Amino acid sequence: MSAPNPQGADVVVVGAGLSGLTTVYNMIDSRSVAKIRNVYVIEASSKVGGRLRSTQTCGSRPASSSFGRSRAATIANNTPKVDLGGTWSWSTDKALRKLARDLDIDTLEQPWQGKVCGSSGAQREAKFGESPAGPGAVRFLDGGAAQIPSRLVTEIEELRAGNKVKWVMNASVDSIKRVDGDILRVTLSTGDSVDVLCVVLTCPPLAMSKIEMRPPLPPNRLHAMRTCQTWMGDVLKFAVVFEEKFWESAGLSGYGNSRDVTTWDASDCQTFAIAGFAKPAGKDETEEEVEERLKSALCGMFGSKAEAGVYEWADWSRENINAVRAEEEAGEQLHLEYGHQLLRAQHMDRIVFAGTETEAENGHMEGALLSGKRAANEAHAILMRVQMKNMDAQGNVYRK
Repeated sequence: MSAPNPQGADVVVVGAGLSGLTTVYNMIDSRSVAKIRNVYVIEASSKVGGRLRSTQTCGSRPASSSFGRSRAATIANNTPKVDLGGTWSWSTDKALRKLARDLDIDTLEQPWQGKVCGSSGAQREAKFGESPAGPGAVRFLDGGAAQIPSRLVTEIEELRAGNKVKWVMNASVDSIKRVDGDILRVTLSTGDSVDVLCVVLTCPPLAMSKIEMRPPLPPNRLHAMRTCQTWMGDVLKFAVVFEEKFWESAGLSGYGNSRDVTTWDASDCQTFAIAGFAKPAGKDETEEEVEERLKSALCGMFGSKAEAGVYEWADWSRENINAVRAEEEAGEQLHLEYGHQLLRAQHMDRIVFAGTETEAENGHMEGALLSGKRAANEAHAILMRVQMKNMDAQGNVYRK
């Protein structure tokens, strides 16, 4: 991935998660009215997808699995992926369901009722209850939700004309400053900079608040961003693949709720799996200790057979979207007022704010899609305004 062109770009999109990719996809659509020369996508990590992630091997620690290396490797190579980030979609998710159909991604209904295991010390009990997803939820087959951003990238690559989209990975934005009239200068952590007409920020509000802006954001907006709870930012999500669906033969649903974890059945027609949420790793807790903690919790609910699985997880509290945990940085109570105007209003008439937290969709994937479409429309309007302003008598657009 190349560094930004110092001669400039029309738009910089910060973040290659679902919101950022949706923004780019809608911006370079052939039906766009505004004339777009190029778009830079700046991503702090080495991969696209943001908070949509599936298991990489469904057993990144095969040596510790009772299957042994060869059995774990077989499962890794032949098993569809299990979600470690965003997972479910509901019937109200109109944009997400349409996108899944457009991308030919099938869904599987998430069973939502059954015997739910609890654990109290050495005692295990099972009561009838509901899964964390509730009624009407579906999961995405053959790759989980993480295949959505991957397929969007493919669509973007096929759509782009004149090599419009340029990807800059492993780089974050340090500052955005107005330098001359319509021009914003975006400086990256790599030391590179690019002059643009419009910036779309799709990272979580906490990450947005760390970017130096000139003119600066008003104090009330900075406060709203710094105290906004990052969706998925305070959990560890795990998946465990097994050789058999032993919980079902014992009359259990796979749903569990204990002091330490919340679980559900993540199986499909090819995979026997349990997934769940757990507390993030402690400051000095090792990966081995995390795995033992998860195994202990699952064995307490489902019995000793739960130990014989291939464990993998994503600790979202340690991701670069939370350079430090928001609770520690803010020093005050966090809020979940997703969609608040202070999180989404434009700044300098050139900076657009997107991301799932900027929509009133509870942090779900639907919010990411809606924000990306809104951001693309706002960026188009900005470009049209600048282009009309800088149009000569012959209708040619020039740039200062």
